Amino acid sequence: MLLALVAPALALSSGQTGSSTTGCVSCHGSAADADVTGDLSTTSTTVAPSSALTVTFTVSSTDSTHEIGGLNVSASAGTLTAGTGTVNRGGEITHTRDQHFSGGRATWAFTWTAPAAEGTYTLSSAGLAGNHNHSESGDGWDLDTVLITVDDGCDDLDRDGYEACDDGLGADCDDGDASVRPGATETCDAVDQDCDGVVDDHPTDGTPMYADADGDTFGDPDAPDATCSAVPDAGYVFDAQDCDDGDDTIHPDADEVCDGADNDCDDATDGATSVDAATFWTDADADGFGDPASPVLDCSLPIGASANAEDCDDTRGAVSPDAAEVCDPLDTDEDCDSAADDADMDATGETTFYQDNDGDTYGGTVTTDACSAPSGYVAIAGDCDDDDTAFNPAAAEICTDPTDYNCDGSTGYVDGDGDSFAACLDCDDSSATSYDGAPETCNGADDDCDGTVDEADAVDAAVWFVDADLDGYGATAAAVVSCDQPSGYADNADDCDDADTGARPDAPEVWYDGVDQDCDGADDDQDGDGVARADDCDDTVATTRPGAEDAPYDGLDADCAGDSDSDADHDGHDSETYGGDDCDDADATVFPGAMDEPYDGLINDCDAADENDLDGDGADLADDCDDANSAIGPDAEEVWYDGVDQDCDGNDADQDADGVTYGVDCNDTDPLLTLDCDPTDDDEGDTSPIDPPADEGCGCASGGEAGFALAVLAFGLVGRRRGRRRAG
Repeated sequence: MLLALVAPALALSSGQTGSSTTGCVSCHGSAADADVTGDLSTTSTTVAPSSALTVTFTVSSTDSTHEIGGLNVSASAGTLTAGTGTVNRGGEITHTRDQHFSGGRATWAFTWTAPAAEGTYTLSSAGLAGNHNHSESGDGWDLDTVLITVDDGCDDLDRDGYEACDDGLGADCDDGDASVRPGATETCDAVDQDCDGVVDDHPTDGTPMYADADGDTFGDPDAPDATCSAVPDAGYVFDAQDCDDGDDTIHPDADEVCDGADNDCDDATDGATSVDAATFWTDADADGFGDPASPVLDCSLPIGASANAEDCDDTRGAVSPDAAEVCDPLDTDEDCDSAADDADMDATGETTFYQDNDGDTYGGTVTTDACSAPSGYVAIAGDCDDDDTAFNPAAAEICTDPTDYNCDGSTGYVDGDGDSFAACLDCDDSSATSYDGAPETCNGADDDCDGTVDEADAVDAAVWFVDADLDGYGATAAAVVSCDQPSGYADNADDCDDADTGARPDAPEVWYDGVDQDCDGADDDQDGDGVARADDCDDTVATTRPGAEDAPYDGLDADCAGDSDSDADHDGHDSETYGGDDCDDADATVFPGAMDEPYDGLINDCDAADENDLDGDGADLADDCDDANSAIGPDAEEVWYDGVDQDCDGNDADQDADGVTYGVDCNDTDPLLTLDCDPTDDDEGDTSPIDPPADEGCGCASGGEAGFALAVLAFGLVGRRRGRRRAG
């Protein structure tokens, strides 16, 4: 059994503060001692304001073991000045070291300086008498108080709290009228109610007026006053609309100008109403050129505006005076010079067309470049005689005709390229990859001999998407397949709004305005952590979001849970290190009140005492034979013969511990009376300790029959040991 040793609190020779009203409980005992008396005494209980008063404190004791004394004195106001053997600590008087009693007492003197304000004040004291053993044992203490009145001797006849003489609060200028006193409310009645020497100044029932420091005839609403006159005082006006009373150019009648100040006091600075505001133009497509139909007045260039009005289409960023004119299917004037495509000499992206004199849809050697095919021109070349419709790449030939009607350079049944197609049937007998049914590829040749070159069914033709706003990003609708990129088309379908050049994958995102400028599908997730601003407690930091890993004890709520930063395992209990009660803040299964499995070496409920003592009876499992029942343990009282071993000593049936159990022992409370026998069993030669030989008779063996009693005891002990082995 372990004994806990508790060290007594040490009594210190140097004094302490904070005990003048509660007693010296922290070092000298929890209750006052009737043998100890601590007395405060003064030369007077009434003093003038700010005057000094000598105070004496005496501690005495009728207990002869008390050898030394100490004190602690505090004041409800005023100043305490230490004397001999005392010191001022934190505004209180205490002893520098303990003072030995002389004649059963110890005395100290010090000074109290009264406050300037009149009133009744309290001096509180605690007197200590100790036996000098540096322990609270045997010490005693007593409390005392003294009330001191501070009065300057001047009366308050009208009982308004102010005297006729100045007591530090101000003198009453009419001590016969309680409504007249320093600080009273001034009203328009020709009486100096507040005793400041001025009549009717700052009256509460006067006309409001306001300071006009800058002389612009408009007053400062934050500098109000009042007057009893119909005319405001000098430097004041009745108007309170000035928003800057230090500048006479700023007032409600002033013109708003572009200077960064609210000149006309309308709570708006600069802007379109400024008399010197400049004209700008809306630049909706952010291409640096403004819409002449949308002028904007402002002091400086607003966001989303331009200093010029030269844009001819402010909905498309690819259209402006700085843009290049390109051939497009919408015939758009991209460079704003009033000419589009073929009408503009600066157009780029033109296609080569071939002159078709004979009208057979195939051109000869005469070419021109244009956005659209001019009259008499076609997009397909290859006509070897453009003056005769019988000659063109699609013309029919017979193997016996020596004329090269299809302009392929061969006639007759010849397979010059070895592709198993006769020259008269092959559209290009010089190329083994060109024949009827061959796969068309984007190579500038008619591979499949269908009369067209690089058509949309070419195996390596690309998919192109309409780019209506010409921002380099196409829409998913109206896709075409072609070997070459058509004008007005893009090689991707990444544009989320093909009518707005401001909406495209590389556009700058304006967050939370309801528009997905950069086409990433999000306008309310600025930090890109997958959590919208409505659910994200900090949408500028990707590491701060619901479900994020929250580092405890760093002062940051990374998971937006709003829970304690000192509860790392989120079990509702703060760490002991940070003032909580959780003994393991890294394991959510460990906290006070948690389910604790005893004897497993784990303390889940932060209570080490119940780990091996489930029933709380003070005995661990190693000593407790039933740790689920607090009534059973090594220190429990045994209830004999009830079948329960309450005290865990292995014995419930042998109360006198003589080795013979109850039911066999004729007196189980006296170890000298051991055995009752069976009167019917008197067999000679029977050596059983239960039944004595017949010649000894029946009955309890007494102390005189020592041999027999010892035999019985031996039998009982043997039986007990055997019983324990069986039980074990």
